[in-house]
Amino acid sequence: VGAPTTLVTPDQAWEAGIVEGPAMTMAGGRYYLFYSGNQWQTASYAIGYAVCTGPSGPCVKAAGPWLASGVGVEGPGGPEFFTDPSGQLWMSLHAWVGGQVGYPQGARDLFVLKLSFPNGVPVAS
Repeated sequence: VGAPTTLVTPDQAWEAGIVEGPAMTMAGGRYYLFYSGNQWQTASYAIGYAVCTGPSGPCVKAAGPWLASGVGVEGPGGPEFFTDPSGQLWMSLHAWVGGQVGYPQGARDLFVLKLSFPNGVPVAS
């Protein structure tokens, strides 16, 4: 409820003018805003994050990307969060697999990663 608030803008070179698909979670009393940046149909698509003082900001982006292409997995994006019954926080995301990026030859798979925040820094495993 209320006026929209801009939390992040595409101001880092790796984002190529695009930030999209935001998802926020809370850990250790801090708000973390994860988002996708760059062109979704490329291996340059990646996930960045910002630390926010509250749900409506202000937010400070980490230098990124936080999660980028790697061996056999390219263009990760679409971060979302859930907590399992034991209280463990998880991140789901999608990425291109099989060496082909982009449609019609490429395929995007769903990945689920355990998320932790040692010293306030997100770590996926």
